[in-house]
This record gives sequence, structure tokens and C-alpha cells, in this order.
Amino acid sequence: MKILPLTAVLAATFALSACDKKPAEPVVDNDPNSANFTGATPGKPVELPPAVKSTKLYRCDDGSVAKINLFQGDKLASVSEETGSPTMLKAEEAGKPLIAEGFELTVSGNNVTLTRPSHPKQTCRS
Repeated sequence: MKILPLTAVLAATFALSACDKKPAEPVVDNDPNSANFTGATPGKPVELPPAVKSTKLYRCDDGSVAKINLFQGDKLASVSEETGSPTMLKAEEAGKPLIAEGFELTVSGNNVTLTRPSHPKQTCRS
């Protein structure tokens, strides 16, 4: 009878002796090939891409349709035609024409002036 309580006391003492009051230090692994990669590099600020300001379909003078995404800051836009992937257009400063290879876009309210490689310069309306 006395062996059972003595065994319980010894097991509890052993379990409590394994406790350590020091907090565990976080593991930071900056090796992108590691399973523990945190992705964070201290001290480097992260710049997020601008948010979409508006997405509209525009009907152009020649009957074609263009989908245009305008981004916050008015220096970035994407143009998608009926077929093909979107093209990103950039401007040096807000209010200037947005340009990419073969493309030029000027925004004026609900109307845009759009030049595309397969179309002449024309006005498009939303």
C-alpha cells in the first residue's frame, strides 16, 4: 500500500523537475529553402502594390471593348482586350498619360483616350 503513493510522489517530482521557467526564444530562419523560413527580414520596409481604384468596361469608337483597371495613385493601370492577357501601363506622375509598349492611355472622367497596337488612337466610353 505504501509503494503506490511513494511511486506517485516520485513521478510528480520527476515531472516537475523537467519544468524550466525560461521562455523559449523564437526561431528565426532566413534561409528560403528551409522548412522554418519566416520570410521576414528585420529592418527592410515592405511596399505593397496599390489597390484597385476602379474597374470598368469601355466601348471604343471602332466597336471594340477594353477592360481597364485604374489603381490608386493614378500612376498605374491595366488594359485587357477581348483576347489576350492584361498589359500594365505606368505614368511617371499622376495626371500624365499611362504608357507601355504600343499602348497609351489618358483618363478623363468616364472617357479615356486609348492607343493600342492593333487599333488607332480613339476615344472609349464607359
